[in-house]
Amino acid sequence: MVHRYLADLCRLVRQQGIPPHLIFTHQGGTYAPWDKHLSFTPAINDDSIPGWSFYSHDPTECGSLPADLEAAGRQQWGAVEWWRGGSSQAEWRERFQRTLSFKKCRLISVYNYEALAGIPEALAALRDLAAGAASEK
Repeated sequence: MVHRYLADLCRLVRQQGIPPHLIFTHQGGTYAPWDKHLSFTPAINDDSIPGWSFYSHDPTECGSLPADLEAAGRQQWGAVEWWRGGSSQAEWRERFQRTLSFKKCRLISVYNYEALAGIPEALAALRDLAAGAASEK
């Protein structure tokens, strides 16, 4: 039912002229223990880029997520709700980087940016990531 609902919504948006590379799903209910909750597959459809929430684990450690993306032939995805806080600038940077490095992550949407804006280590990690990305161009 969740898959059909997300697919129908994405199809409606596509019919309005929005290309699929600009449409992201957001499927919740994916958390450990992985086999006792929703699978990751309902977020995957032909009219969008799939997205999920990440709080407790890096994407590579999230149950069947890597295999589900492989089975669907998908590389692009989004961390459409994310909070993987760290205790230092290095830890924040590492957690952002591990998420961004999984397959072809298109975005990280930080949950509760107001809280993040008050954490100097997190902001420094983001500036560091942005500076590194700019120097790679």
